[in-house]
Parts: sequence; C-alpha cells; structure tokens
Amino acid sequence: MEWTGKLNAPTSRTYTFELNVQGVAKLFINGKLVLNKEKPDVGWDRFAMGSIYLEQGKHEVKVQFQKSTPRNQCRLLWDYGNDEYLSKAVQLARESDVVVMTVGTSGSIEKEATDRDEKLNRSESLALSAAQEQLIKEVAAANKNVLVVTYTSGVVCEKWKEDVSAIIYAGFPGQEGGHALGSIVFGDVNPSGKLSVSIPKSVSQFPESWYSDQESISYDEGIFVGYRYFDKHNLDPAFPFGHGLSYTSFEYGAIKIAKEGKAGKPVNISIPITNVGDVSGKEIVQLYVRDVKSSVERPEKELKAFRKIALSPGETKKVDFVLNEDAFSYFSEEKNRWVLEKGEFEIWIGSSSSDIRRKASVVIKD
Repeated sequence: MEWTGKLNAPTSRTYTFELNVQGVAKLFINGKLVLNKEKPDVGWDRFAMGSIYLEQGKHEVKVQFQKSTPRNQCRLLWDYGNDEYLSKAVQLARESDVVVMTVGTSGSIEKEATDRDEKLNRSESLALSAAQEQLIKEVAAANKNVLVVTYTSGVVCEKWKEDVSAIIYAGFPGQEGGHALGSIVFGDVNPSGKLSVSIPKSVSQFPESWYSDQESISYDEGIFVGYRYFDKHNLDPAFPFGHGLSYTSFEYGAIKIAKEGKAGKPVNISIPITNVGDVSGKEIVQLYVRDVKSSVERPEKELKAFRKIALSPGETKKVDFVLNEDAFSYFSEEKNRWVLEKGEFEIWIGSSSSDIRRKASVVIKD
C-alpha cells in the first residue's frame, strides 16, 4: 500500500515521526526518506522513529507499507502538538524555584523479552524520545534547578545530563513510587540505591551483538559482561555499575587482611567506614577481587561481596567480609569445574565499580 498527502507544520523546527507497523514501512517527506522500518514485525518489534527539520507550512508526505501479519497495521504519528505543551512547561519553569521533571518510556515500548536498539533508530532506543530530550534542555535553560526523574529500565542521558542539577533513576517503582520519590526529594529519606547495571554514553559502547530480536542471543563477549566489558575495553560509561549518590559522604579506612591465606580456608577482611557528612545515610560497600597473574584470561576485577550499612553523622562501623575459595576461583571449560590457582590476589573495595577507595592483597598458598 502507498499513501500520499500533505502535512502542515505549525512552526519551523525539528519534528519527530513514528511508524507503528506490523510489517515493513518507509516514510518520505518532500521526497526525502525520514525513517525506514525495514525489519518485519517480530514480537513487539513494531516501532521506528525518525526526525527532520521542517519550515512552517505544508509539506508532501508519502508512506509505503507492506504487511507481515494478518492484522494489517500501519500507524503514522508525529509530535506536532508538543509546541504548545513545551511553551507552557518553559513558562512554568521560569516561574518556579525548582523543577521536578518526570520522563521515561511507556508500556508500549518497555516489554519483557525484547531489547531496545538505538542503532535501528526505533522508539525502543536506550535514549529518551527526541521530544523529551528537547523538553529537558529547554526547561533547564529556563531554570537552573532541574531534577529529572527517569522512569525507564535504563536510559542514555548523554545529551542532557550536564544541563540539569540532579537525576533520579527510578526504574518502574509501582503505585507507591510517588510517595517514595517525594520522601527522597524533600530529604525525609536519604537515597542509598546503587545501579545494578552500567549506563553507557551510547550503545556504541556495547558489543556489536548486544541486541537480538530472536528467542536466543549469543554472548560473544564471553565472561566480559557488564562492568567487566567496560573494564576490558577501557570504556568510561556515563554511570558505572554500583554507582549511586547520597546526601552525605562516606570515608573508607584501611583494609585489614592477612598477608597470606590457605586454599580451602576462608579469608577474613574488614574495613572501617565513617559517615563524614551532616545527615544519616546508608552506604553499600562493594568488594572486588583481582587475580594478579592467571593462566587464563580473567576480568580486571569481579564483584565478590557487598554490605549495606547505616551510619549516623560522625559514626564509624567496621564492615566484615568472609571470602571462601570460590571468590578466587575461575570456571575451567576444559576441566568443567571451578579452579583455584595459587598466587597473589588484590582486594579492591569501593563505592562503585569505578570508585575504588582502598586496595590490599593476599597470597593464597597450599
């Protein structure tokens, strides 16, 4: 099928278009290809997005569509109405002391068992929609105190993160999420959450095979998944695994550990943590292990333990860890079992995978 018509742009700006298609489709404006939904529908894989600058006035539009399912669905959407809402938001921001802006994705594009791929230029991209990114930037230009709350399962925020004062990554908290958000924003609760993933600057920092629209996916990066992939390739993510800010600060003391350990025996580790700020808070102390010399390729470091502690202002607590042999072992594909190689191991303790505060070492012997 092919449809042609005219589109009337209410003002001169960059517009975002979306095709919601069960099949394949293309959108042309003034003869220029704006978006190409080239993959047939697979599960929830129905969306494609594209942007183009249009002068105020009428423009030629053409949509070509070929169905791939009996439903025969092809919907064209665009953000023509955003100008009015954007103008209201900017004016409200100018009149306010602080802006709390909630953005994110909807149930139509956040689904189980499917990946969002920025490379395919679809609305399942890891970035926010172009309209939301524009909203953030223009509101931030009107008010210097902007808090952005993202309701997504992960968001690339490189285009706007430096424009705002703070970001709360809320995920999908459920019906009581508003009360929790209010408690954090007004300081009734000191946030203590940490990221369980690394948030990239763009999906170009991911392996080529990270995305799949099939029932299975090949992890070609092997054991170098998540923060271990970033470490191996010396990549600096936007926000690292384990990251999370607080309204207070924590000081890490010296690690206490025996210089030598024995195979099959636990290794005891302790470290004092002090709340050096003015308010009570909780810290998640993360312990990573690094094999100094290995006969096989291993990650630079691996998370092996963590503890969450609550501290009043000025309070110090000792955090204890007990590592068994598994913490120092690797899985041998050749032997089909876990293997411990004797030698030196470094203990890295910090507040995130990129914020290592203290290091020590232990030599494991027979």
